[in-house]
Amino acid sequence: ADELERFESVANKMAIYHIPFYPSHRDPNESGSKSGRKYWLPLFDAYGLTVAFENHDHLMKRTKLLKANRPDDAGTLYIGDGCFGKTIRTADQASAFYIEKVEEKRHFWLVEVPENDSGSAPAFTAIDENGNIFDSYELPKKLSVSISDPNNADTFSQDEIITIRANAFYRGGSVASVEFFQNGIAIGSSGSAPHEIQWFNAPLGGHGLTAVATG
Repeated sequence: ADELERFESVANKMAIYHIPFYPSHRDPNESGSKSGRKYWLPLFDAYGLTVAFENHDHLMKRTKLLKANRPDDAGTLYIGDGCFGKTIRTADQASAFYIEKVEEKRHFWLVEVPENDSGSAPAFTAIDENGNIFDSYELPKKLSVSISDPNNADTFSQDEIITIRANAFYRGGSVASVEFFQNGIAIGSSGSAPHEIQWFNAPLGGHGLTAVATG
């Protein structure tokens, strides 16, 4: 969590690990996959992980974009499953809700990551042991922002200066600015990460805080 938080302003964040959250061969309800989804998935979602490289099942797999354990265009791509130099397994989970494509082939992934301001997004190409391309995918662009502080239940004293922070990132570009609103009324903006403002003289009562990012 500390590393994800430290690099939350980085446009493209990637993780690699062994046991897949979304297996292509094994039962997704096995303990390793369930534990990964229970403990790590909330962090991946909260910090906007771009792609997870999974292993263990010895197949080619590309999932749908997933967030909160369901398909979501703003979610994370999971690819794998570690298949070169090992016995190929059967694609027993080919019909699982999370699978976009699976093939019983030895392969490696070519990953092309653009510059943040290039206007394009990471692209992934699956190449078999004979050098043939058999799958390619480019992530859609995504600009997102969310209030990270204060939390919904936080309270403050009258005349206290309130720091409002937001997590913002743009897959396929860079965040130009974040504007903050209180009940739809603009209260400040930030032009660089970390995106935060100081709110002075907040009126008494409850407030709905939102943020809008531009790229």
